[in-house]
Amino acid sequence: MNPKMKNNNEAFILNLPPEIIIDILTRLPIQSMISCKCVCKKWLQLFSTPVFSKFHLSKPTPGLIVQLTQNEEKFCKIVEFEDILDLQNHNLHYKPVLKFDPSSFTGSDSTSILCSVNGLICFHEYINKLDAFYICNPITREYITLPQPNGNTMYPNIVTYGLGVSSVTSQYKVVRIFHEPLYSIERESNLRNLKIECIVYTLGTGSWRSIEPGEPYEYGTRTFVGAFLNGNLHWLVEDSERVLLILCLDLETELFKPFSRAPFLNIGGSLTVLEDCYLCFCDFSSDEEIVIWIMKEYGVEDSWTKEVVIDKYQSEDLGAITYEAVYVLKVFKDGEILMLWEDTFLFYYCDKTKSTPEVVFFERDMYNYGYIDALLHTSSFVSLGRFALENVSSF
Repeated sequence: MNPKMKNNNEAFILNLPPEIIIDILTRLPIQSMISCKCVCKKWLQLFSTPVFSKFHLSKPTPGLIVQLTQNEEKFCKIVEFEDILDLQNHNLHYKPVLKFDPSSFTGSDSTSILCSVNGLICFHEYINKLDAFYICNPITREYITLPQPNGNTMYPNIVTYGLGVSSVTSQYKVVRIFHEPLYSIERESNLRNLKIECIVYTLGTGSWRSIEPGEPYEYGTRTFVGAFLNGNLHWLVEDSERVLLILCLDLETELFKPFSRAPFLNIGGSLTVLEDCYLCFCDFSSDEEIVIWIMKEYGVEDSWTKEVVIDKYQSEDLGAITYEAVYVLKVFKDGEILMLWEDTFLFYYCDKTKSTPEVVFFERDMYNYGYIDALLHTSSFVSLGRFALENVSSF
């Protein structure tokens, strides 16, 4: 190619209107977009704008953040799925995005992933600093250390958390709910006298504040992180008559309200969100089976559907599971289901073969298998620099 023509083509691309450049760049794989940030200062600035991050999030690529604890070290890996029909082995069909060590910004090996929303990950410290929080975007390599909230979180007190975005103002909020455990068999009066506190941290404000915790309920200890969907956080709770409910916190109004009665009767289950569209409940309370329920229409109780029943004894791996927590992460287009068993291993269930092969994202020490955690995650270019009054650092 003529060098002069090549230079003219480069100049033409670089001088396109920003909206056209954004449309082109957001069609690229995330790793290619990261490389494009180095092309010129104009593009580097473009990637950090709210317009770019919003446009990119409108075309999300589903992925996962996986954290492995092994030999007293923790590493995180972010991957994106290649979700096409007729995959023979989902273990081989993902794209690695990046790998990082959270201790590089937390200064501790005892921090764990808590929740992920729009590319922002909330890490939680639970040993050296009780209830210390860090908000991180691995793609922009930015993080914020939140001020440590007051209050006792030690056992047997119960603390639940959540991260989400308000539906109107698009404010990112971290929620922490504390309540004392129940002891008395007089459940109704005990619930009324239960000490419950709820505090909220809005990114960009620099401080925690209290909000009304709503009616007293007992939170399920297996679902201590709220499931975020449609501007709301959702938790499994029980009322004074031991009726299982889903409790909803509207992040815009900051009001709690009962969202739905559950068609399942045992609180021994986990609540997650699938495809950014559906609430999913995984009932693992039975010795014999795992039952997966999906709410097909948000907010419509009658739309709860029993989607999948997995016989634990059809698999050698699941035969050992009794009441250990199982979390549904993703349903692939071919119907196979990616799940996490406690903090031990990731596996996917194939209905055709009734098999549950393990999914391995890390090479593990055969003598020290370690602990694993995983959350759905969508990589983004949401810059933490957009939040005023926050001390944003890089790692």
